[in-house]
Amino acid sequence: MGLFDELKRRKVFRVAAVYAATAFVVLQAVDLMVEALGAPGWLLTASAVAAIVGFPVALVTGWAFELSEKGVRRTDDVPDDASETSGASPALFGPKTLALVAGLLVLGIGMGAGWFLGSDASRSSDADGAPSIAVLPFENSSPDPEDEYLSDGIAEEIIVALRRVPGVDVAARTSSWQFKGTNPSPRQVADSIGVSSVVAGTVRRSGGDVRITVELISADGRPLWSDQYEVMVDDLFATQDRISESIANALQIRFTADERAAGDDGETDPAAYDHYLRGRYNLALRSLSGFYEAIDDFGAAVAIDSTLALGWAGLGEAWMLGMAWELPEPASEMYAASVQALERAVALDPDLAQAHAATGLLMFWVGRWDEAEVPLLRALEINPEHADALQWLGHLYSRLGRYDEAEASIEQALRQEPFSRGVASGASSTYEIFRPEEAISYGYRLIELGHTQSGLLAVWRGLVHEGRLDEALPHAREWVRGLGGSEQEADDREAFMVRMFDAFREYQETGEQVEVPRGPLTSFAVDAQLLGGRADVAFEMLDRLFANDDPALLTMIQRRSLHELRDDPRYLDLRRRMRERFGG
Repeated sequence: MGLFDELKRRKVFRVAAVYAATAFVVLQAVDLMVEALGAPGWLLTASAVAAIVGFPVALVTGWAFELSEKGVRRTDDVPDDASETSGASPALFGPKTLALVAGLLVLGIGMGAGWFLGSDASRSSDADGAPSIAVLPFENSSPDPEDEYLSDGIAEEIIVALRRVPGVDVAARTSSWQFKGTNPSPRQVADSIGVSSVVAGTVRRSGGDVRITVELISADGRPLWSDQYEVMVDDLFATQDRISESIANALQIRFTADERAAGDDGETDPAAYDHYLRGRYNLALRSLSGFYEAIDDFGAAVAIDSTLALGWAGLGEAWMLGMAWELPEPASEMYAASVQALERAVALDPDLAQAHAATGLLMFWVGRWDEAEVPLLRALEINPEHADALQWLGHLYSRLGRYDEAEASIEQALRQEPFSRGVASGASSTYEIFRPEEAISYGYRLIELGHTQSGLLAVWRGLVHEGRLDEALPHAREWVRGLGGSEQEADDREAFMVRMFDAFREYQETGEQVEVPRGPLTSFAVDAQLLGGRADVAFEMLDRLFANDDPALLTMIQRRSLHELRDDPRYLDLRRRMRERFGG
């Protein structure tokens, strides 16, 4: 008898077929268990290795033993005609064997197809295979609502940590933060910002103890991983990295030692870090009181730990944005405070993109436009996805007349953070110089994003510049109503706005200078005079702002109406004096 006939007699081929089909089904089941139960990823690998190792064992066993009506016996002890009594078929595969193998294969293929079709989100991968994830703002479940800075800060730091991991596509903070306070479903988040998994969590603080609950959820709502951390406030910094590493592991991506070390400045004082988180929270409020509180918080952080580069960068950014939002402090003093803090941040960490970007915008605000580009490009060299650096480059290039570069920068920033109020505001400011209709559209976008006052201001100013006064006035009236104060103050501002529009309309109709009323709307004061044909009055006002060291000058010098007078000797002289005052 030949080898092939002997293999048939001993039913080795049948054993091989049944073993292969069974192993296929088992591996599919293990794969599903790993996904559904959050079992460790090595379980599937171990099962596959066991199946491979077991295959030759099964063949040897099939050669040596025979299952008969009298139980398992050595094949040599089974007579040649025993196939009839044992139910074996003389064919290579009998009908029962074929049915069994077919059934197992259909079951395995069905399980595999179900996994493939149903777990697109659980595999957390997008079109190019990279895991995609959004970290939602964590819920503050502490008794004290002011601990919201802590829940927001922890979520932000997890975003930063995950972005250090190659192969993970992390949604921008502003994309995730649009859902703050809305309790969205994972599917809503996935459909809105194009991710396939979501991180959500809660933070509860009680004295020095903090409980952090975190879960990773697929877009279809299935839990992929969750954990709870009971830590002291002093351990928060290290805990955030632990959470990020666990999330990366759940996505079957591992941190390397270099990746864990990236961005790690060594030991950070817990109290300093707590003040830093408070500062970031208050800075994001974009309000006058928020800027003052952020300045205090960052100042406290660096007073505790003078080597905290992030704290110095935050302090410099807070003073710089305070200038832009016209804090009632001397402009030159705010400028000096910002420069000192940002220089210290860069000295401590030359690769801190945030510090370079803030330095570039500071140079822009004080009119040192020829110097602003270098630090902004340095920030993008460190972090090509730095949306603020991109939008601030858009500002700069538009004022320098480099319109193609301005458009490229601002559009890239919008792709990076399509739900950012800051970037939408930057787009409106950038486009007002050379594409006013786009500027107006981004004003409306700001309103959609909940930044109503900034959006209304951008819209009505843009419409006035375009001569569309009838469209602009309702938005202007709504804007002055939203400025706060008493009902009488709102009535007075609205009446003043109506008089100002009457002057604009007269100038538009006659082309002759008109007396534009002067009032409390300082953020539009220079524009108002220029729109009434009164350039002499506008430059007189700018000179007075310069003499008073008023930060409003820095805001007004950026206006579209002044950009149109950029070759006027009075404008050039003002720019020269500004560079001298602000160190240029």
